[in-house]
Amino acid sequence: MVEPGSSLSSVYFCIMKVVVALLVLCVAAINGAGGQSFFGSEPSDDYYRRNDVFDCPSRYYPPVPFLNAFSADNAPAVAGGVRAFDGEYQHMVAIGWEFNDGIKYLCGGSIIHSKFILTAAHCSLPVNGYLLKKD
Repeated sequence: MVEPGSSLSSVYFCIMKVVVALLVLCVAAINGAGGQSFFGSEPSDDYYRRNDVFDCPSRYYPPVPFLNAFSADNAPAVAGGVRAFDGEYQHMVAIGWEFNDGIKYLCGGSIIHSKFILTAAHCSLPVNGYLLKKD
């Protein structure tokens, strides 16, 4: 082990500074002196195109325009599901917004504590100007 303040630690520190400087020079030489980005060029126009469910070329996708057309009234329902009865799944909650024409349950969540519900981040946003209210 190298003791701090010893002459050996000073030599070690100098060697590390030289190694870092050499790495910086190597990276600059590889990328060229023209100031190119480390990440290369912009992605092609079809970079974000999804070809199938297993095609995941990147972590981030631009918004899908047709999803904005869905609402609580026309969203696809679960096909072939089985009805859940009151109290059957006691760790789950329905999250709804009170509109002029009644409550619409647009999100769900899981009880993780007597005072906390875990849900998706978008479920805490206003829906058509209506805020989420505690029931």
